Amino acid sequence: MGIDRSPDGELGAVAIAQRQGDRVVVRAQVFPPESATGMASTEAMRVRLRDLRLEFPLAQSRDEKTKRALAGPAYAFDRLAFGESAEMLEQDGLAMVDVPMTASVMGPPSTLAYELITTGRLIRDDDPILAEHVANTTAVLTDRGMKITRSKHGSTRPNVAAVAMVRAVAMAMQEPPVPFVRKPRAPVGF
Repeated sequence: MGIDRSPDGELGAVAIAQRQGDRVVVRAQVFPPESATGMASTEAMRVRLRDLRLEFPLAQSRDEKTKRALAGPAYAFDRLAFGESAEMLEQDGLAMVDVPMTASVMGPPSTLAYELITTGRLIRDDDPILAEHVANTTAVLTDRGMKITRSKHGSTRPNVAAVAMVRAVAMAMQEPPVPFVRKPRAPVGF
């Protein structure tokens, strides 16, 4: 899952990505500004993320072979935009992963998302808002890899759902860690 908020806090977005074979299915929800504050409600975003955690209770599952608890879904966020809320959610047991909006960190996920889009392996529902946010985004090749940015420098067109989608795709495409299983060794004599 991926989370993003605009720099001014006006918009927020939560994206969900799930790998299905060699394809990735994506859904997104954008949180518009509240009339009272003119900013997206971080409380509404936290409630949605907690609800999603209940929909995907993977951490309650256990590996059949090792009987260890499987890790739940990872929530990728930028500490500058969502840090305080992330700390609250982490205390609630959500697996929060800091994915800052820097070229060195966002380069590989942006490249992966671009590849999935151009090869037709990124599947999305007919969400016009997500489509608009992706259309408002440009992939720029830098010396550190590809990064996503707004279509025009200084543009005010929103792209928070696209950034959240890239973070969600990055989390969905990671291979789960291989559990360590101790193997007994034969005794060695001197």
